Amino acid sequence: MQGLTSARWVQTVQAITAVYDEAFTQTPLLLQMASIFEHQTERQQFVDYAAARGIGLKHNGLTPDNEGVVYDNPNYSFYQSGAFDLMRKWANRADRLGELRLPAHGRDRHDVGHLQRADKHADYMVLGSDITTDPARRPILEFANAHLGQTLDTTPSVWVALRETQKSWYPDRGNYEFWLWQNDQAPGAARWPSGIPAEPQGRFTRRTDAPANPYMFFDIADGYAALHSNATLDIVVTYLDQGTDRWADVPDQPDLYHSAGSSRKPTPTPGRPPPSLPVAPCSPTNSRAAVTIRAAISASTAAATAMRSFTSSRSNPTAVVRHRSPSA
Repeated sequence: MQGLTSARWVQTVQAITAVYDEAFTQTPLLLQMASIFEHQTERQQFVDYAAARGIGLKHNGLTPDNEGVVYDNPNYSFYQSGAFDLMRKWANRADRLGELRLPAHGRDRHDVGHLQRADKHADYMVLGSDITTDPARRPILEFANAHLGQTLDTTPSVWVALRETQKSWYPDRGNYEFWLWQNDQAPGAARWPSGIPAEPQGRFTRRTDAPANPYMFFDIADGYAALHSNATLDIVVTYLDQGTDRWADVPDQPDLYHSAGSSRKPTPTPGRPPPSLPVAPCSPTNSRAAVTIRAAISASTAAATAMRSFTSSRSNPTAVVRHRSPSA
């Protein structure tokens, strides 16, 4: 367009944003923030302008994996101007909406796309009717809906999905996390990406480096630990059920977690818990299995637990920690 420059584009977007903000004082507004005209830095300017006015951010492509979304090199001209950079920057001050466009893709891409959206702490989601009416997608939709717009005080669970990007150009690296983080700095910790068979839970997970580094450590947000001090929690682990090794939930602090134990692969017959996990019913499906470990949590120490593999490097836990009500 003749006469249109990058600077003028930013000015135009900001001017239109101000018009809408002044006209719709009682209506939540969202800025379509993914697109640019010439430079990635344009996004940073008009997003900062809109978010500072309390306008939410809408990203129209929360697919299972993206690139060109996290510019984390301080020496790069696009530093911190990626869409995910800005969603995280304004996470506590602006509503976020994620739109999943996955009708043509399989369950693995769809389910991981929802984990991607939750990792960005979205408040809304836009889905096609072919997704919302598919009974096979109901479990992940219910999980995603339960975590929309939640705070640390209201979330039904904290969780981490172990994965790694398949992209190369400034992708979103690492796990998808929801106030539960994998701690790689602890002694003996390791997190190697590992491909798995096609499963709705994801296309990649992580493994340990046993016996040299047999642990995966996880830290829970301090606020969640304090909120549920002296409560009973369920630790749900979904893992790759291949090989014949075993793994265990190991306390990092003697007084932090209790009733932990080990589980040997392959998983026992459905409905029969592993022998060393007396409160851990399992529900294997093809190459995955899930166990529930009931645990007590104390806010007096840092909230941390470890998953340890003993005899091979094929233990791949994904963890969800959720509070059990007194009546449960």
